[in-house]
Amino acid sequence: MKSGKAPAYDPKRAAIYSHLIAQTAREFKLDANLLHSIVTVESGYNPQAISAKGAVGLMQVLPATGARFGISALDDPKHNLRARAICVF
Repeated sequence: MKSGKAPAYDPKRAAIYSHLIAQTAREFKLDANLLHSIVTVESGYNPQAISAKGAVGLMQVLPATGARFGISALDDPKHNLRARAICVF
């Protein structure tokens, strides 16, 4: 997300990732709505989003943060969600 403002919520895009978000939430004992909120604000459910600072994916994870937790495939939505859930957990 390069514009600096949160993207609009898109329910069709949210539905695409709903199962994966629910699975991640269960795994890390988090509220799925929390993860949906973060994804909405950070990327608008765009898995190819890249910030001006280099954060990538649905959850806008910096590569250094992913590396700290052993996750390098941040362009993969599953790994991206896990990397950010680890930080919240």
